[in-house]
Amino acid sequence: MGLINMAVIANAQQSDSAAVRKDAMVPLFTWLSDNNVQVSDIDMLLKTISNAPEQTEFVFDDNRVFVSAMQREILVSHHEPSHYVLTSLQSNAMTQDVIKNAIAKFPHYAAPIIQLTLSMAPSDARNLLVASSMTGVVSYEEALEQAILAGVDPSEVSEATASGKNDVEVSVLPLGAQITREELKDTLLSN
Repeated sequence: MGLINMAVIANAQQSDSAAVRKDAMVPLFTWLSDNNVQVSDIDMLLKTISNAPEQTEFVFDDNRVFVSAMQREILVSHHEPSHYVLTSLQSNAMTQDVIKNAIAKFPHYAAPIIQLTLSMAPSDARNLLVASSMTGVVSYEEALEQAILAGVDPSEVSEATASGKNDVEVSVLPLGAQITREELKDTLLSN
């Protein structure tokens, strides 16, 4: 894709001009997954975000990329794990694998990693919460707290069944645990 025209949009009037179409605004995750984004584009985005106080819209080619205020704060405050998450998503990795690997690589940054990933893929929240807890670094409940902070509706990921039990029970298998395929199957079937 290459970075052709990157500029911080200062106000709505400026964003309506030139070649940038008003309907071209895309969320950060969509931009990463739907375009041929290069690592250099991600580096430039992170640098621009760091230098653009309070801005949430950025121009890449003919797309306005929207970065929420919460995402922006995480991207600026936790550059290294954020860069890892974005470049992993850019390579079309599964979001569950990205969150597990990022938490394993940066366990002290589990909270912002969960928030950032969930804010970009809220429709996959339940799977991301389970994947987060499978690392053994955070529990499902701790991941759920971060999901709520990321704006995920808790009723969509933590509904009680008619019996009153939580419909998601997680058996934690730490990342890298040496288990056989049969043991994994037995564990999953026993829940």
